[in-house]
Amino acid sequence: MAQDLRLAIRTLGRTPLFTLLAGLLLALGVGATVAVFSVVDAVLIRALPFPDAGRIVTIWEATDSSRTIPVSAPNFRDWHDAAQTFAALGAWTGDRSTVLGGREPVVTGVYAVSRDFFAALGVSPARGRAFSADEMREHGTPAVVVSHGLWTRLLGSEPDLATLTLQVEDRSASVVGVMPDGFAYPPGADVWLPYESMSDTSGRTAHNLRVVARLKPGVPLAAAQAEMTTIAGRLEATYGPDHDGTDASVIPLHDYTVRGSRPLLFVLLGGVAVVLLATCANVANMVIARGTDRQRELALRQ
Repeated sequence: MAQDLRLAIRTLGRTPLFTLLAGLLLALGVGATVAVFSVVDAVLIRALPFPDAGRIVTIWEATDSSRTIPVSAPNFRDWHDAAQTFAALGAWTGDRSTVLGGREPVVTGVYAVSRDFFAALGVSPARGRAFSADEMREHGTPAVVVSHGLWTRLLGSEPDLATLTLQVEDRSASVVGVMPDGFAYPPGADVWLPYESMSDTSGRTAHNLRVVARLKPGVPLAAAQAEMTTIAGRLEATYGPDHDGTDASVIPLHDYTVRGSRPLLFVLLGGVAVVLLATCANVANMVIARGTDRQRELALRQ
């Protein structure tokens, strides 16, 4: 084998242009395939960065025209009290907003989250704590939990959280916790405040909340869907015209997150696979053509 390897190296060295062209073609095909597969692996194959992420679902109201309608606050409260298949059921709402009190003003993701939001995702603050009962009651003590990135960038990684306050949503709030590095849910979130501290008097046709939940161990997705369908039907029968939802959709969070990118990524993966096959075919043709030119030499060697 060593002799064959030395012969191959000498042969390739005698035709540097052929060797360079073949190497570039193979590098192009393999590189493109690896790059796209890395994206597919990160987005479609790997689980979300939460503990036991396969048990995390997102729940939506459903109507005759759509299966994924945001949830009204009264319906969420009824879901939370009635559902038995979930270990935790939380909600969130919000958008980008101005945050003051750090090194400089910033516009970033600020979200109000319900009491079971962090439990549903299976993540707790890495420093400090989550919201207390007093902070989660209506008009309770203002408090926020911040991301590790915001704590580092704007708060100087101050270890004594008791000295930190931020101006959020027109009120001054104490920083009580810092989430682990890399945690950002919803995507782009930097500040979380307790949803229960806000006065929400919206009705059952005001769809403002997104809901995440964690299935109890051993509970299949189908059982949770059946339970939520029953609860939604009961609410529709109870509230009639004041309730425009007809069902509920329980969807694995990972599936919902990648729903828009899945077809495109598979198309890209198929495309680069075709490119790799075409590259291999071209290199094979080059080798065959080169072998034809060497027929006399090979006959002499034989």
